[in-house]
Amino acid sequence: MAKKANGGLNTAFVADVRKRLADAQQLVQRAGDRSGYRVDGKLLTSVTHMLGILDKPALKYWAARTQQAADQRAIEDWLARKGAGSVADALATVKDAFQSVGKAARDIGSEAHSVIEHLVMKQLGRLPKEAEPPAVSDIASFVVSAHRRWAEQNEFMPLEVERVIFSVKHRAAGKLDMLAIVPKHPQLAGKFVIVDHKASRDLYEEMILQVNAYVGIFAEMLDLVPGEDVAGLLVRLPKEAGEPEQRVVEFDPVGFKATMALGEMVRWRKR
Repeated sequence: MAKKANGGLNTAFVADVRKRLADAQQLVQRAGDRSGYRVDGKLLTSVTHMLGILDKPALKYWAARTQQAADQRAIEDWLARKGAGSVADALATVKDAFQSVGKAARDIGSEAHSVIEHLVMKQLGRLPKEAEPPAVSDIASFVVSAHRRWAEQNEFMPLEVERVIFSVKHRAAGKLDMLAIVPKHPQLAGKFVIVDHKASRDLYEEMILQVNAYVGIFAEMLDLVPGEDVAGLLVRLPKEAGEPEQRVVEFDPVGFKATMALGEMVRWRKR
């Protein structure tokens, strides 16, 4: 079957890939410890679990800066109260503030993700048109609005949402946010595109490695050529003012091999 037609993907070929991807979901079970998936009885490590062992200096800097700001506010409040109570008591009220702030940020991302998934499911005809999206915070609504703008500007055409992909060969697996076609993008026309939305301040190395790994796994699973038939796209959706930022992830075989090596390290640690 021809893959391409008129500069884009062959419709029949797209339908075949979607069917094979859907059929493969019947083989997948979530691992009990949430570290991966089981396929035909084999435990496959999730890509996000692999990347979790990487050092994240930007995250450490953010945590320290956030905690410092919270400590400073607590001391200023204590001084405003003319030293009522002890400094230790004042600081105890903001203990581990960076964890609370981080959880709030993750909650915003999860809320926005649930609405975006709802919108895509409606586009795919898997939810009735009158179905109402989940209620979310104002900040999450702003993130969703950024997604809408990006999707319209790029003529985003979703094919699948929340599908597990896996490689028994590499003992690796992951769940795609979305599989799509983005026909007007000069680097992505004529390719399957693995789209991953992030509601973060920036796009970080581990995010690129995650999407790169998904490109390699998806290509292997569906007998495609990574880079030629499938590419990745990271889309950062702002929580405040600003426009979406996107980064094409062209397949990097060295990065893929390095990520799979992290999987070996994870399994070695658990032996």
